[in-house]
Amino acid sequence: MANLLLDLCDDLFRAWQAHAPRTRQQALPPLDLGPIRHPARPRDAGERQALLVQAVALSQYLRGCLLPYLPDLPAAPRQRISRLLDALEKVIADAVQLDGTGYPTERTANGPYRIASATDLDATFRHHDDDLTLGDNVAIATTGTRISAAVVLTGAVPDSAAPEALLRQQQAAGRPLPAHVIMDRAAGWGKCRARVDLVSQGQTTQVALIPSAGGADPARFGPANFTLNAERSACTCRPTARAGPSPPWSSRRTTWSASWPRC
Repeated sequence: MANLLLDLCDDLFRAWQAHAPRTRQQALPPLDLGPIRHPARPRDAGERQALLVQAVALSQYLRGCLLPYLPDLPAAPRQRISRLLDALEKVIADAVQLDGTGYPTERTANGPYRIASATDLDATFRHHDDDLTLGDNVAIATTGTRISAAVVLTGAVPDSAAPEALLRQQQAAGRPLPAHVIMDRAAGWGKCRARVDLVSQGQTTQVALIPSAGGADPARFGPANFTLNAERSACTCRPTARAGPSPPWSSRRTTWSASWPRC
């Protein structure tokens, strides 16, 4: 984490030198860039902690020096430098814990959508099954002959967010929405189907297999165990339809029904 902070400080220093007006170059404090760009590799926990203390102190100091002058920059470099300043703040908030005196230690639990690369600030960790990868989550919508939409989401965004993002891109381009969006079980959650219906204003239906137990504990009843009648007035649960060995209560009763008046 200390090395990430030092990399961000170096990028911030370079960006300010390259893009800030000459009259604002004095905002950069005099720094020895050697240890920032080529820090010594820690050999033990003590040296690792010392490097973290230095990196956090430098990040806070550099951010405090430059932040007041940010409004004086032209729009394009201001956006780039603002992202680096925000990244320093987020990395410290997500990965560092400060005690009452401001002394830093590494957090045991990191914050959400944490930054792990100074090269790509949009990349986050994607957890897919047992694989943990730093990068992006790319989604593409196609017809039989064309690519109709393509979005790049940060890696920590779940696959279930893809249908809504693809529909919104098509809406922004003024293109007609499809009648159906077909995807794997990741889009089978009820909340994903509801978002597709809401964003498309009922024009698009999400088609996907229902996750086991709706994505929850597979030992519990899930959507696949229930059947809604054509009149949408009664719901029948057949637990014996679930995969795996029969539960102990299946021999006593195999069907439950519930009905309700129309609201």
